[in-house]
Amino acid sequence: MADDLAVVESGTPGAPAVVLLHGIGAGSWMWGRVAPALADLHVLALDLPGHGDSARVPWRSLAATADAVAAVVARRAAGGTAHVVGLSLGGYVALELARRHRAAVQRVVVSGITVAPMPGRALAGVQGRVFPALARRPGYAERVARATLPDAAPAERAALVASVRAMAPAAYRAALRDVAPWRLPADLAGSGVPVLVAAGSRESGAIRESVTVLPRVVPGARGLLVPGAAHAWPAHAPETFARVVRAWLLPPEPRVAEV
Repeated sequence: MADDLAVVESGTPGAPAVVLLHGIGAGSWMWGRVAPALADLHVLALDLPGHGDSARVPWRSLAATADAVAAVVARRAAGGTAHVVGLSLGGYVALELARRHRAAVQRVVVSGITVAPMPGRALAGVQGRVFPALARRPGYAERVARATLPDAAPAERAALVASVRAMAPAAYRAALRDVAPWRLPADLAGSGVPVLVAAGSRESGAIRESVTVLPRVVPGARGLLVPGAAHAWPAHAPETFARVVRAWLLPPEPRVAEV
């Protein structure tokens, strides 16, 4: 599957690599204003299975997706290792990657995840059937884009509309089925990968809880609550997001930036 995943490369080939993993219903475009701030790195923005230019790649599982990302890292990143940044669905993939492929991962930033099964997960099956059908109705994707990216540029909202309409319904259902019951794996604590878990102050309580819970479970992890940020803050606050990422990933002494 790795050969089928679409990758948008930018930055500096041969430099330390950073893999960017988007949220459900989005695509590599969502990093359009973050990637330039990481131009001294080798940026690999992926389209996950069922999304963007990987729309025809089936979503099999979080584990299979993590394995496919690991194969991309092995093939494209200098030294076969990379930093990994994931939002929402991409965050779950990033943590699964750190758990399954420790040697491929240097440091991780995740945002917009839960560490226990999602509230309302019993309705995930209904949502998985209903949302893809509604997404193709006139005006619905536009309303989703306005609600999801209220502070983003019009071009980003238009990109989200196109992504929602192009997303493979089967991939949406399968990915939702995987993340709705997800809980923090016990063996992630032994991976040794430094993890920063962030959440926006405007996100749900279940997501904000990850900022305090994950660092208690994973040695060396840190939590960051970002004032005023909503779920899609890489789009509506890209400068802040990039600053946080750089502060955690880059030497000489990675740290959490004040936001």
